[in-house]
Amino acid sequence: MGKFQFKMPDVGEGVVEAEIVEWHVKVGQTVAEDDILVDVMTDKATVEIPAPTSGIISERNGEPGDILAIGSVLLVIETESGEKNAQTTQEPVSATKTKPVPEPKTKAVKPATPASVAVPAITTSTNAKPLASPAVRKRALEQDIDLAQVPGSGPAGRISHSDLDDFVAAGGRVSASSVSGQKRQGETSEKLIGMRRKIAQNMSAAKRNIPHFSYVEEVEMDALETLRAHLNETRNEGQPKLNPLPFLALALIRVLPDFTQANAHFDGEVITQFAPVHLGIATATPNGLMVPVVRHAESMDIWTLASEIA
Repeated sequence: MGKFQFKMPDVGEGVVEAEIVEWHVKVGQTVAEDDILVDVMTDKATVEIPAPTSGIISERNGEPGDILAIGSVLLVIETESGEKNAQTTQEPVSATKTKPVPEPKTKAVKPATPASVAVPAITTSTNAKPLASPAVRKRALEQDIDLAQVPGSGPAGRISHSDLDDFVAAGGRVSASSVSGQKRQGETSEKLIGMRRKIAQNMSAAKRNIPHFSYVEEVEMDALETLRAHLNETRNEGQPKLNPLPFLALALIRVLPDFTQANAHFDGEVITQFAPVHLGIATATPNGLMVPVVRHAESMDIWTLASEIA
């Protein structure tokens, strides 16, 4: 059998490194040519890397979150013959296709959770009932409360109405004041990889490089809301229902020609002002904050803009 060293392919023009996001193969696993081996992420795209040949994975370099240089050994495949013993040119699947980075399927460290407090039933024997008046028992029955789980503050652990109040206020758990405090030990660490790492880097860079300020001005919206309601009632079939966002976006587009520096890019030395309006819409997704862009928004009416934003 021959050993084929598969190196990190060139996944895009100007790309010098890529981050491992998720492995799809393990050492010892048999793969066929074009099977997906790994997902990697660059500054431009998320890329699926296929197997260049069939064989058995004998070595795998890097874990999710590690960054490898283009041309470095990604993995080693044992082939049935020694014909493929050198790196071949292999085009990655979807090299130009950008997609949200999936959450890694590797075992993640679970965040620490407060230790739950087991509340012993206040009983005199395993079969004894909690001490409480008939009125307290009736109220507990009506509120579906297990008196065995309610700590009593009265003599011999007798449960009062105030004990029920404290129990309900604590969400069905014993409040911190009703039991002795417990010390928690340990800590967890979780490595940022893929999209979460990129978001953290970009937010840190933005905080360092972009002046932050807040400006608030109240605007009378009654007329706009009346117009929005009228347009929604008279819209044609297939037209989207309008919410306030397209109106705010359209207002921004209309005033940008008068405030050109608001539609510009500053690289530290040069300000580049743009004539077209490419409008970014920040969107929360399961994979993190994404900003899809509406291209040439200045050419759209309210209905087209609403459709693009939706």
